[in-house]
Amino acid sequence: VPLAWALGLLTLGLPAARLLGPLWRCLGFDDHKRERIDLFLRQLRERPEWASLDVICVQECYGCLLWPGGYPQQLVAGAKAIGFEHVAMPGRCPSFPAILGQNSGLLILSRQPIVRTACKSFGLSLEAFNVNRGALHARLADGTGVFTCH
Repeated sequence: VPLAWALGLLTLGLPAARLLGPLWRCLGFDDHKRERIDLFLRQLRERPEWASLDVICVQECYGCLLWPGGYPQQLVAGAKAIGFEHVAMPGRCPSFPAILGQNSGLLILSRQPIVRTACKSFGLSLEAFNVNRGALHARLADGTGVFTCH
């Protein structure tokens, strides 16, 4: 029975947190993800030293199957509007064992075309039922390989 409880908590922890998220916000608890994404995009537009960036690797911008927050979509839409028109990202649905949790949260934003992508899950770990830790690779049109991992 303790093992069943532990597996249940590991598997349902993030979906339960997503479900309770609106309640927490009503009580004044908010991690301001949308505002932080907007601030990051504004900095990309306004900082002259960032104007020459061609590729940005992002971690912890999670998507999930149940009660998605839309954060990866918000970041991708904003990045496309300022010239990062090419994106490598995992699917919204996480793979086993985190099928009710979150995907890897990895994104690669590029001004150059991306010709090939690959995702790799690191497999089982203590938090594997909640999030797909792994790596994301993108091959750019000029032959450059870009990796990000978490």
